[in-house]
Amino acid sequence: MYTATLTIDQDILHATAVNLPSELNARQLLEVAFVQLQSDSELDPFLYEIEYYGYSQPVTGFTSYLGYEIESIGGYVNGDSDNYWMLYVNGAAATVGIDSYLVQPNDEIALQYINFGAVTDKAAASRLQQINARRASRTAQRASQ
Repeated sequence: MYTATLTIDQDILHATAVNLPSELNARQLLEVAFVQLQSDSELDPFLYEIEYYGYSQPVTGFTSYLGYEIESIGGYVNGDSDNYWMLYVNGAAATVGIDSYLVQPNDEIALQYINFGAVTDKAAASRLQQINARRASRTAQRASQ
């Protein structure tokens, strides 16, 4: 067994060590942290919503794996007023989503609610552009159904 640290922005969860029974991705780390922090007095230590999107349609000329995406944490909605939940690993913006990053022992995982326009980190900006493209593609797909 090993541990990783999870922090969620907006004072939702301060740096918390999470015991990991095996290799997990960042989404599973979020789920394990939720379960480990539950108690009789705190059934919902933080509320979050994730949604599975599978694979994108070849709107951009290629099919890619979307996996799970954070929809909201603690009432802060992904895409609300150009704010997004961004995954950071050991202080750097992740280049993959929460479903694709495999947490390593002693990793420091942070979910930060950031404004797209305020992003200066190139990796974070690239990731947020991908998120915007996915949202536009999903919106168009849902409208055509």
